[in-house]
Amino acid sequence: MQDTQTARRRYDELPYVARPYVDLHPDRLATEAALSGFAAPALEHASVLEIGCGVGVHLTLLAVEWPNAQFVGFDIAEVQIEAARDLARQLGVDNVRFEVMDLMELPRTYPTFDYILVHGLYSWVPTPVRDALMSVLRRHLAPTGVASVSLNTYPGWGPRRAMRDLMLLAARGSASPAETIKRGRRALQLLAQHSTRETPWHQTLNEHHAHLDELPDNYLFHDFLADVNQPVWLHEFIADCDAHSLSLLGPADVERLDVAEGRGFRHQCLVHSKRTPDSLKPRLDQLRIAGNLRVDGSDIVHDDGRLVSAGDAEVRSVLVQLSALRPLSLPMSQVLETSDSVRSAEALRARLIDLYRQGVVDLRLRPDRCVDYVSERPEVWSIARAFAAKGAFYTPNLRHEAVCLDEFHRVLVSLCDGAHTRQQLHAALAEVVTQTSDQALDQQLQHSLLKLSFDALLIA
Repeated sequence: MQDTQTARRRYDELPYVARPYVDLHPDRLATEAALSGFAAPALEHASVLEIGCGVGVHLTLLAVEWPNAQFVGFDIAEVQIEAARDLARQLGVDNVRFEVMDLMELPRTYPTFDYILVHGLYSWVPTPVRDALMSVLRRHLAPTGVASVSLNTYPGWGPRRAMRDLMLLAARGSASPAETIKRGRRALQLLAQHSTRETPWHQTLNEHHAHLDELPDNYLFHDFLADVNQPVWLHEFIADCDAHSLSLLGPADVERLDVAEGRGFRHQCLVHSKRTPDSLKPRLDQLRIAGNLRVDGSDIVHDDGRLVSAGDAEVRSVLVQLSALRPLSLPMSQVLETSDSVRSAEALRARLIDLYRQGVVDLRLRPDRCVDYVSERPEVWSIARAFAAKGAFYTPNLRHEAVCLDEFHRVLVSLCDGAHTRQQLHAALAEVVTQTSDQALDQQLQHSLLKLSFDALLIA
């Protein structure tokens, strides 16, 4: 069984480089509560706990967004907690606290919290620790609170399990994380190259090799190749929740949907079992809707490359409107005003919620913080500029998403401080991008500034 010292050593040897997770934002938890008819604590003054907070990126960015709320994060790895404290100091955040803490030793006198966030823990710890986690959620989630737990799930993790076993077999006896990763990657590469072609096994190997080859080493080591990585069927997780007086939020047929989609991972929101829903409609009317969509001829395309099937003219009209407004959101109540009857409005709302469940659109309660235009002196959110200036491979945007940056965009984001005009940005970039014409650079700059707007990085 994985013990505390082993877990600490793995993270001390190779810290996990975290990022913001929009699925783990308290607003997402409050949205899920609203969709199930529950009230959730107001975010402006909420108390938020993250268990296994790592280097604190996710929690610190939440603390920046909600300066009057209180945030606490703990982790077993001292190296990661020191990094989290450093980040909070660098960003000038004083409403977040980080602690070195073993979940198994959490005192019963620990306070309760409105929101509890648990990412990358449930499926990656031994059964006794998993049981302790669920007990902590039951004891320390406030009566009206909402928790979110991430977990690996079947059936999607079935093929991945075979890839993991093959990589671990090849990495047996490795003396360091770097050697484990190198030998595991190499084994999968060789198997993909030399497996019998035109077989389902060859296709599976190639697909997983291509996917895993794109993952950073720290993620591969701590997630895919963790000492413990136990996926579960959703009904098993539901039984675990029932045993700890916790209930899932979401559609009743969620496991059927997981099977149909072959899902291998989910963030699942939970509340105390003794809670009962209150009035649903007032909660739904508070929602806002947005989408990372674009119109390409007659097609509506999501940023992930999916062609979106609108189903009918009314839904298509909403999606087209969202693509034009990007990155801004629309109040759901405003969207539904176009319907010619209450029944039609309810049907439209249901279809849009289905699209949210499919990841096509986003539903939220919090208002927009970004702008949808590029000013003469463009200004990127200060936190995003700070990440870019440090050379990070991503920067957080104003929707709590991670936006990947190449070198050109890293420099551009750093320069967009609201003081430089577009002409001055062009001049500064010309010193960095030397092998291109002024006209080509100008076109690249205009395109990139629009991208910063689409990616919710610009402020007024």
